[in-house]
Parts: sequence; structure tokens; C-alpha cells
Amino acid sequence: MNIQLLWKLPVDQFNDWRRNNDLKQLFDHFEDVLPEFTQWRNTFSLSMEYILSTDQPGKFFSGKHEKAILQEDIEGFPKYIFVDLWRKQLKAELMRDQKGAIFFEPYICWEAKRKNKLRFIPGGLAGNREDFMYGIYTDNSPELSQAILCTGFQVLKMGGVSLDGFIYLQQKNLDFCNLDFLEIKGSGISFSRQTEIYYASVRYLDIEAKGQFFQFVKCQFEKLQVHQSNLYGFTFEQCNIWGMDVRDSRLSDFTFRRSPMSLLNFVDVSIARWEFTPANDGYGSGKGGAHESNAEIFKALRILFQSNGMRREAAESYYGERKHEMLATRHHLKFLSGFRSLSWGHRWYHIRFFKDQMAETFTFIGAISSYVIWGFGERPGRVAISALVTILIYAILFFSSDIAQASGNFFNSLYLSIVTFTTLGFGDITPKDSSTISKMIVASEALFGAFMTGLFVAGYSNKSKY
Repeated sequence: MNIQLLWKLPVDQFNDWRRNNDLKQLFDHFEDVLPEFTQWRNTFSLSMEYILSTDQPGKFFSGKHEKAILQEDIEGFPKYIFVDLWRKQLKAELMRDQKGAIFFEPYICWEAKRKNKLRFIPGGLAGNREDFMYGIYTDNSPELSQAILCTGFQVLKMGGVSLDGFIYLQQKNLDFCNLDFLEIKGSGISFSRQTEIYYASVRYLDIEAKGQFFQFVKCQFEKLQVHQSNLYGFTFEQCNIWGMDVRDSRLSDFTFRRSPMSLLNFVDVSIARWEFTPANDGYGSGKGGAHESNAEIFKALRILFQSNGMRREAAESYYGERKHEMLATRHHLKFLSGFRSLSWGHRWYHIRFFKDQMAETFTFIGAISSYVIWGFGERPGRVAISALVTILIYAILFFSSDIAQASGNFFNSLYLSIVTFTTLGFGDITPKDSSTISKMIVASEALFGAFMTGLFVAGYSNKSKY
């Protein structure tokens, strides 16, 4: 059927068409290529017809917790509600109160536990993957673009056309769909119910419209463009977003959960209530690459929040930026290899490698010290905790020293530590007749005290820069 005609179908007719056409073919393909897929269905008594009848097929694959399906009749039509059973008591309550509930574990989570490995989803030339991912695109034009999933299956193409508003997307089953080169322009009519889209390919999506209440889960975005739009209540969960350009728009209640992003650009953007949860892995580049990506995201968000006068959010983004830069340095650090490189010979590149690793090591030590002591200037309260710990450590040293009146007397040792740390120096207890080591210990605490007092003042002054 023509793409434009499919979009114009009412929700029920569109979902019914997909159940009997492309989704049926896709799940037949899953039966052939996904390991133990039939066994998984039989384990939880899930027939192919039942899975497709929910019009939410993506939810049978996504998630790390067992789920329950509750069925309600709304205006004579069955409505399926999925509940994540993240608490064991919740399952017991549903089994008691909802006699017709169906319980199952998402396929990917179930199979990963059985095989005791993460990568088992066929990915063609790229090898097995941890989850569904569109690895091959047959063409990079709106007319001919096809998204390939699971070694050779072309998912339903619904992109390459222009729609008058988000109304054509709302409440339709767009899981496992090709939305590449889709243009959404105009205001249209909005619904108050959220539309959820799982495992869709969404490359070159161009939005110039008003829209609300959309959740994208494990979708692949590339070069997302949002211009002169007003969007509200959008959630991106575990999506890959390669490029986002937003201009002259207002974005409210936006949530990004564990979604790796890159190449973010915001120009004249007004925002309200944003939430960002960093991803643990970025485009398969490991934790080091994920931290580098997260640092860049926090930097872009910091600039965005500053331009909107959101001081607290800008400060938190700066803290996240510095923290992930530190963690990225930690994962790229090869301290021991730097020393071993000297034994490989004295060629210039061995010496250069050693110097680079030493520089990285000192950078990491400085960063982690700043993180622990005062949270990169955004957690000045940590200075007080660090000061108390320092005072107690020195009090123990004074207790064990040969300083008169302090040795063996913890109260006097604590008193001496406090007045030395605060550089008061009353002079009633001094290391005058003590050893050189004791004198150096007292002097070092005075230096620490002056340094931390400066950090404490600078920390609270720093918080006003946003």
C-alpha cells in the first residue's frame, strides 16, 4: 500500500493492516533467525497472534525486568497495559488482584540469562549484537531508503513523506518501522495520551510543528532537525542519536535516559524541565568512549542552560562535564604501560609515550583530587568534610608524636590540630622542643588549612558565576 495512504488510515485500521502484513512477516523472520525465540514464546505461552494483537510488539523485547500484561476493554476494544515488575511484591499483588494477567520476561533479557552472554542478536557483517540495530541502509535518499534489521529484513517504510502535524503518528503502532526522511510540519491536533515507539529507524527526521507526549525507546536517530517548533513531553530512552540540530524552538519536559548523543547544536532554543541520564556505553565504544560522549553532552547542555538563565541546571551540567572528563581519562590511562615502554628501547616514540602517560596520570590525580575535595567547585560542602577528616588525621599524628602536652592526650591533640588547621596559633601548645618531623607535620597542616579555607570561599563564589 502507498505510504501516504497508510498514514491516512485511522489508528485501528493502520494497526490491523500492520498485524496482517509487515509485522507478521517480521515475526516469521524472528522465528527463523533469533535463537530460541520459539522456545521463549512457548515458555510464557505467548502466541504470535497475541503478541501482535497488543499493537506494542517492541515491549516484548525491551526491558530488564519481568512484565505483566493487563487487559481492559475500552469502548468495546481490548486495551493492553504493560507493567514492569521491578518489585517482587508487585507480581504477588497482580496475581492476587488481576486473575487474567499474563506474566513474561522480555526476550532479550531472557535469552541473555540462558546463554550467559550479551551478544546473540544476528547483525550480519557486524556480527552479533546485544540488541536490535539497523546495521545496513540500502540507499541514502528519501525515495529509496530502506532500513535492514536482523540479517536481511526490510522493515516497513513510512518515511520520505511530509505530514501535517503529529496527529498522523499518535497512537499508531510504529514499532520496527522505517521513519527515515520523514517531515512533520504544521500544528495538527494533539492528544493527551502518550505515543510510544520502539525500535524504529529515524534518520533525517525534520520537525517544524507542535507536538506533545511521545516516547522513543531504543530507536536510531541521525541528524534530527527541529526548527520553529513547540514540543512538550518528549522522552528518548536508550536511543542512539547521531546529531541533533535545534533552532528557534521551545522544548519542555524533555527526558533523555541512557541515550548516547553526539553533534548537538542549539540556537535560540527556549527550554523548561530537562532531564538527562548518562549512558554507560556509547555507540559500542566502551565505557571510555561513553564518558567522552557524556562530557560533550553535558557541555552542550551547560551552554543551553546558561542561555536560558537556568543557573542550577548549568552548574549541575558543569559538574557532570568535569566528572565524565575525569572518568574518560581514567579509562584511557595506561600508567604501567608507560613504564614498560621504557624497557622496549629508547626510541623517541617510546619516550614520547612515557611522557604522555605521565602527563595523563598527573591530570587524573589532579582531577580526582578536585572531585573528592570540592566537587570541581560545585560541591563546596565537601570542603568541610575534607577539613574534618584532615583535622582528625592530624590529631592522631599529634597523639603519637613527641609534642609536649599533645603526646598521649587526644583532647589536646585534637585542640592543637584545630588551631593549627585554622592558622589561629594561640601558642599554648607548640612543637618548639619537638623533633623536626613533628615540626614539619604541624607546618603541613597549617598549609592544608589555608588551602582548604581558600577552596571553601572560592567554591561558594564560583557558584554565582552561572
